[in-house]
Amino acid sequence: MLRNVRAKAEDVLARCIFSAVGNVWDILFSDNGNVSLMRGPFESMMPGVTVRVNVISVWAALLNYEEKTRRIGTTPRLFCNAGMLVSLISEYY
Repeated sequence: MLRNVRAKAEDVLARCIFSAVGNVWDILFSDNGNVSLMRGPFESMMPGVTVRVNVISVWAALLNYEEKTRRIGTTPRLFCNAGMLVSLISEYY
């Protein structure tokens, strides 16, 4: 859910991710080997920067994880990663 005001924990996390301090190869997210993301691509979420494909895949992994806690009786959803887009894009460029 998008909100106008971020929680304190979200502010701390955002400062860590977007600080431009640390190695761009640092792993900032991993879900037991299925999807992982380094600091460099995370920084693509800055305003005015094109979001990296890996960020979309991590977001899909998080949303699928949250689906496990959905209320019974609600419509299940499946969020796909962006891996299928990479092969299509490489064919055109």
